Amino acid sequence: MTTLRINHLLRNLYGLLVVLALVAPLCISSCHAQTVTSLPSYATLQTVARIDDDKDIQHKLQLLLGADYQPFVSNFDVWGEPRRLLGGGLLVEGWLRDLYLYEASVFAIYPDGRIYAARADVADKSGGADGTIRYYSNDVAFGTVVHPALAPWIARFRGATTVFPGYAGGP
Repeated sequence: MTTLRINHLLRNLYGLLVVLALVAPLCISSCHAQTVTSLPSYATLQTVARIDDDKDIQHKLQLLLGADYQPFVSNFDVWGEPRRLLGGGLLVEGWLRDLYLYEASVFAIYPDGRIYAARADVADKSGGADGTIRYYSNDVAFGTVVHPALAPWIARFRGATTVFPGYAGGP
């Protein structure tokens, strides 16, 4: 009886190893395909606006933001000084001219494809906007919690409510 049980376990283990051998290369190539190697080329005020033309990064933002992509990118009328982040990431922010505290967007992107993004739509004196920060992330750990790289940016919009419309499951 023990020998039968061991044979059964070995067959199951062998089956699992076969499946892993078939799936692992797909996972590795998929993860590799999502890396972002161009970040250092956008790390200065003189070059950051070129990130707008990076099809890979813009595609990743479109997937993450969905219907909010166009309002998000529309806020990059003026570009802020990009900041390098620990782990090789880059923080990029922009806003509409003369509306630094009302209509602005920010995102942090890492070489492994993790993205954290937020868009401010803060009520002005005329009451035209709804006073929200819309936060997005493809990192499960920060799907409903603001990433520390974006926290100071969000804090400047005092009184605005941060909402989490959803996150896309993982880099």
